[in-house]
Amino acid sequence: MLKLKADLIAYVAKSGKLSKQVAELVLADMVDKAGDVKNGAAIQEGFSCMAEGCGLEFISHKVIVLAFEQKNPKNQSEALNWLTTAVKEFGFKCVSLFSSDSISYRILSAESRAKVWQECKFS
Repeated sequence: MLKLKADLIAYVAKSGKLSKQVAELVLADMVDKAGDVKNGAAIQEGFSCMAEGCGLEFISHKVIVLAFEQKNPKNQSEALNWLTTAVKEFGFKCVSLFSSDSISYRILSAESRAKVWQECKFS
Protein backbone atom coordinates (compact mmCIF):
# COMPACT_ATOMS: atom_id res chain seq x y z
CA MET A 1 0.00 0.00 0.00
CA LEU A 2 2.87 2.37 0.82
CA LYS A 3 4.41 1.82 -2.61
CA LEU A 4 1.11 2.74 -4.26
CA LYS A 5 0.97 5.97 -2.26
CA ALA A 6 4.56 6.81 -3.20
CA ASP A 7 3.88 6.04 -6.86
CA LEU A 8 0.74 8.20 -6.79
CA ILE A 9 2.65 11.14 -5.33
CA ALA A 10 5.37 10.70 -7.96
CA TYR A 11 2.74 10.60 -10.71
CA VAL A 12 1.01 13.76 -9.49
CA ALA A 13 4.36 15.53 -9.10
CA LYS A 14 5.40 14.53 -12.65
CA SER A 15 2.16 15.90 -14.03
CA GLY A 16 3.05 19.29 -12.57
CA LYS A 17 0.00 19.57 -10.34
CA LEU A 18 1.78 19.41 -6.99
CA SER A 19 2.07 22.70 -5.13
CA LYS A 20 4.65 23.48 -2.46
CA GLN A 21 1.94 23.42 0.20
CA VAL A 22 0.86 19.90 -0.78
CA ALA A 23 4.50 18.81 -0.96
CA GLU A 24 5.05 20.04 2.59
CA LEU A 25 2.04 18.04 3.77
CA VAL A 26 3.22 14.73 2.30
CA LEU A 27 6.97 15.11 2.88
CA ALA A 28 6.84 14.40 6.61
CA ASP A 29 5.27 10.98 6.08
CA MET A 30 7.52 10.23 3.12
CA VAL A 31 10.71 11.07 5.01
CA ASP A 32 9.51 8.86 7.86
CA LYS A 33 9.40 5.92 5.42
CA ALA A 34 12.56 6.76 3.44
CA GLY A 35 14.56 4.08 5.24
CA ASP A 36 12.03 1.34 4.50
CA VAL A 37 13.71 -1.58 2.76
CA LYS A 38 10.84 -2.43 0.42
CA ASN A 39 9.63 1.06 -0.45
CA GLY A 40 12.66 3.29 0.02
CA ALA A 41 13.40 3.48 -3.72
CA ALA A 42 9.81 4.51 -4.52
CA ILE A 43 9.95 7.18 -1.80
CA GLN A 44 13.21 8.55 -3.19
CA GLU A 45 11.71 8.58 -6.69
CA GLY A 46 8.86 10.61 -5.25
CA PHE A 47 11.35 13.07 -3.76
CA SER A 48 12.98 13.48 -7.18
CA CYS A 49 9.65 14.00 -8.94
CA MET A 50 8.65 16.60 -6.37
CA ALA A 51 12.01 18.31 -6.83
CA GLU A 52 11.33 18.55 -10.55
CA GLY A 53 8.00 20.24 -9.94
CA CYS A 54 8.66 22.34 -6.84
CA GLY A 55 12.39 22.93 -7.14
CA LEU A 56 15.35 21.01 -5.81
CA GLU A 57 16.30 23.69 -3.29
CA PHE A 58 12.86 23.65 -1.65
CA ILE A 59 12.43 19.86 -1.53
CA SER A 60 16.01 19.06 -0.50
CA HIS A 61 15.86 21.59 2.33
CA LYS A 62 12.59 20.12 3.63
CA VAL A 63 13.79 16.51 3.30
CA ILE A 64 17.04 17.15 5.17
CA VAL A 65 15.37 19.16 7.94
CA LEU A 66 12.66 16.52 8.44
CA ALA A 67 15.15 13.65 8.33
CA PHE A 68 17.39 15.15 10.99
CA GLU A 69 14.47 15.99 13.25
CA GLN A 70 13.98 12.23 13.55
CA LYS A 71 16.15 9.90 15.59
CA ASN A 72 16.25 7.16 12.94
CA PRO A 73 19.76 7.04 11.41
CA LYS A 74 18.54 4.93 8.49
CA ASN A 75 16.11 7.66 7.40
CA GLN A 76 18.86 10.24 7.82
CA SER A 77 21.31 8.27 5.70
CA GLU A 78 18.72 7.60 3.00
CA ALA A 79 17.86 11.30 2.89
CA LEU A 80 21.55 12.09 2.38
CA ASN A 81 21.83 9.35 -0.24
CA TRP A 82 18.88 10.82 -2.12
CA LEU A 83 20.42 14.27 -1.90
CA THR A 84 23.69 13.08 -3.44
CA THR A 85 21.76 11.42 -6.26
CA ALA A 86 19.61 14.51 -6.77
CA VAL A 87 22.64 16.78 -6.97
CA LYS A 88 24.07 14.49 -9.64
CA GLU A 89 20.79 14.56 -11.59
CA PHE A 90 19.87 18.24 -11.24
CA GLY A 91 23.25 19.86 -10.77
CA PHE A 92 24.23 21.74 -7.67
CA LYS A 93 21.37 24.22 -7.60
CA CYS A 94 20.80 23.99 -3.86
CA VAL A 95 23.79 26.10 -2.85
CA SER A 96 22.00 27.62 0.12
CA LEU A 97 20.99 24.23 1.52
CA PHE A 98 23.43 24.33 4.41
CA SER A 99 23.40 28.10 4.91
CA SER A 100 21.16 27.67 7.92
CA ASP A 101 23.24 27.07 11.03
CA SER A 102 20.49 24.93 12.55
CA ILE A 103 20.59 22.42 9.68
CA SER A 104 24.38 22.17 9.69
CA TYR A 105 24.34 21.81 13.46
CA ARG A 106 21.77 18.99 13.32
CA ILE A 107 23.77 17.12 10.72
CA LEU A 108 27.09 17.52 12.52
CA SER A 109 25.77 16.87 16.01
CA ALA A 110 23.52 13.90 15.33
CA GLU A 111 23.83 11.45 18.18
CA SER A 112 24.71 8.64 15.86
CA ARG A 113 26.52 10.64 13.17
CA ALA A 114 29.19 7.97 12.78
CA LYS A 115 26.49 5.44 12.00
CA VAL A 116 24.77 7.83 9.59
CA TRP A 117 27.97 8.58 7.69
CA GLN A 118 28.91 4.88 7.55
CA GLU A 119 25.52 3.98 6.07
CA CYS A 120 25.74 6.65 3.37
CA LYS A 121 26.87 5.23 0.07
CA PHE A 122 28.62 8.13 -1.56
CA SER A 123 29.72 7.18 -5.05
